[in-house]
Parts: sequence; structure tokens; C-alpha cells
Amino acid sequence: MSALDALRVPGSVSFGGTDLGLIRDVQLLRTASQTPIEAEEFGIEIVDELFVGAVYRVGLALRGFLSTSIAAVFPNVSAGFVQFPGAKKAGWFRSQDAAALVFTPKDSNYPGFTFAMAIPRAAEEIEVSMAARTEHLILCEFLAIREGAAPTGSVSWGL
Repeated sequence: MSALDALRVPGSVSFGGTDLGLIRDVQLLRTASQTPIEAEEFGIEIVDELFVGAVYRVGLALRGFLSTSIAAVFPNVSAGFVQFPGAKKAGWFRSQDAAALVFTPKDSNYPGFTFAMAIPRAAEEIEVSMAARTEHLILCEFLAIREGAAPTGSVSWGL
């Protein structure tokens, strides 16, 4: 990840029209893949480059246990409690939980973004402190996916 690929800007994030509440450290990450095209007749000189694709994702930290935020990120939530095992067993396609993700910065000098469809996911390993006066952070990520057969417009960001 380079400085050009990350945003750390205060603002608000909504997922499926629901505000995720207090958040921290919003980062927009882009991972792209390019393949060089070599011309053997010129001693394997690179003559062009093929863009293979890109993956966009957003990382952030939820700063508390707002029930709507927990329900958005974890696959099995009932009455505000994460449950294991739950109705969504191994093999569940998280794309069934996908929804629009919108980031609105507090300062208009910073870029915002919209994912037409994003898959929510919590960090693979989460440590929840039970100590008093500790900020409760839940690290999560939203992965942009193509909205149906739409050829363009699944991800947009900028000022």
C-alpha cells in the first residue's frame, strides 16, 4: 500500500443506508494488477502493459457496540449479540449480505467514496478488551464487488 492508495480522513460511513456510528481510521485501499508485454525480438524489452484488474476495499474501526453496526459486519447477529454457530453456516456467500457503502468526509477538502455493492467482513481475529476505560474497537473491512452485470460505476471516489 502506498500513500496514494490510502485515505485516513474523519467522516461518516453508511452501509445499506444505515449509519455505522462512531468510526476511526477509514482507509480506502486499491490493489491493482498489471502484466508487462515483452517483445522477444527486442531482447525481451517491455513494449506495453496489460491492465488485469483492480480490487477496492475499505478498512475501518468501529468504536463501540452499536447493534446496527455489529449486525452489518458479522454474519450471525440476533438482538445485538454475535452468535456462533448461527443460521449462516460455513459456505454462506457473503455477497448475499452486500449493500451500498458510502463515505462522507467531514471536511469537503477530502475525497469521499461510494461502493455500489460491498461485502462486509470483520477482521479474522478480534480481541475485545473487557477492561474499563478502554476504547472498544472492532476492525472490519468492506470489499467492493461488481453490481450485477454493470460494466462501470461499481466504485467511485474523489472530491
